[in-house]
Amino acid sequence: MSIGTPLAIPQASRIWRESLFVIVLGIAVLLGLFWSTAASALHLWASTSAYNYGYLIVPIALYVARIDQAQFASAIPKPSLWGVLLTGVFAFLWLAAELVGISEARQFALVGMIQGLFMAVLGLRIYAALSFPLLYLFLMVPTGEFLLSPLQSFAHDGAVKLLQLSNIPVFAESTLIQIPHGNFVVEPGCAGLNFVLASLALSLLYGKLTYRRTLTRILCVVVAIVVSILSNAVRIYLIVAITEWSHRRIGIADDHLLYGWGFFAVIMLVMMWLGMRVGEPAVAAAQPVVTGGRPDHAWRDRLITAGLTLAVAAVAVGMAYMTAGTEKNVPMTIALPTSLGDWPRTMAVDTAPWIPGTVPGDGHDQASYAVNSDHHVDLAIVAYRAQYGDHHAAAAGNTSSDDKNWEELSRSDAQVTIDGKPVHAALALVHSGTRERLVLMWYVSGDCVTGNRLVARLCAARTRIMGSPAPGAFIAMSTELQALFGTAAKSILIDAASRLDLTTVLAQNTRADAG
Repeated sequence: MSIGTPLAIPQASRIWRESLFVIVLGIAVLLGLFWSTAASALHLWASTSAYNYGYLIVPIALYVARIDQAQFASAIPKPSLWGVLLTGVFAFLWLAAELVGISEARQFALVGMIQGLFMAVLGLRIYAALSFPLLYLFLMVPTGEFLLSPLQSFAHDGAVKLLQLSNIPVFAESTLIQIPHGNFVVEPGCAGLNFVLASLALSLLYGKLTYRRTLTRILCVVVAIVVSILSNAVRIYLIVAITEWSHRRIGIADDHLLYGWGFFAVIMLVMMWLGMRVGEPAVAAAQPVVTGGRPDHAWRDRLITAGLTLAVAAVAVGMAYMTAGTEKNVPMTIALPTSLGDWPRTMAVDTAPWIPGTVPGDGHDQASYAVNSDHHVDLAIVAYRAQYGDHHAAAAGNTSSDDKNWEELSRSDAQVTIDGKPVHAALALVHSGTRERLVLMWYVSGDCVTGNRLVARLCAARTRIMGSPAPGAFIAMSTELQALFGTAAKSILIDAASRLDLTTVLAQNTRADAG
């Protein structure tokens, strides 16, 4: 990882080599301290197509830094305590995210600490000259999941509108598109998040290399993102329309991922061609950065600032470890009650059983209770002795269904009574083919019982700060809508929640012996 070496000035060349060595060593230490945070990002790069571009961010940043070499090659790095302060701010953010259990915020904070390390070792002026490739590193963070639902809705509605304009008979509901020659569902993976994120990374680089005015670069990014969103709706429309026009003889839907990336690549190439024709002249050469420095003390100063930077980061890790408690990963024995009032526990037989999506906890159990001879309520609990990292009752993975047989269609809320206290719980509608179920969900987090994920995380953070490991649980109840109106199913779930003696169940389970 050498940027701009060998340099024009021998003394500057030596100082740069020393500085880069300290930075590389410091990054290795940071990755070691925050390995679980880095590993969670790497896992998403590998497992989620929307984030595959993450592997390219560091090479692109190094390439841009090499291009900008003339701006800082002859400057002498001057260590700055401002970098230590910046690292401290992001270390505090990481600790807060760790306590609350927000993975994205932890990853952003880690990249921020890397920024602080660069600033501490190289100084403010050189950091400013390298600001684009360094800030570009924030794109390594796999984020944007909150955009899935609006993007999915826009892609679905846009494709349906285009089908109607093409005089193709279409029936649309939620994410379903039904035409005479087939049914299509706009899945979350078809929402176009991968195209939006890829266009963001590409347009930032293109704007940097092509334009010199900040306003033009911003316009380039905005246009690229808007076009990527619109083109995804067109892509879905073409998949459905070609299937209809060919009477399903052309099965383009089977290769829609490959087709989608090819379509996206053509759109981006056309946009870049247009950008070159109507854009500004090439970027003018920037003035080189000139810095002062004390070469005789530079090595010592770099070690001191780098050491302080890493020490500040290590403090955050230490505080997180101390507040996590000693009960991490200790198994629990979960035993749901044999009845909910006069509803006996029963063995439900189902060809497509409902199972909530869950993040593995320290103990779990699921049971079915007979409301009457024709209807039953399923209950699932996942419990955590200690909440930390992604091992959290309100983790994003704790959802209304496991996505294998059932898919969530909508979500609202419902007021229920838990252990005699009113609680706003989450209420989700899920479906599997033509079957539908209602799912009632809430969290126990520290001393809070709530259906709000953020509130549950904040309660866990407060409990950990007070010195407790913040035990928690995710509870989900479900009942079939078949032969029931929605209001009747909702009433059954509210009744079931009031029948559950949750305090007693969790208190007994918490005291259960490990193993």
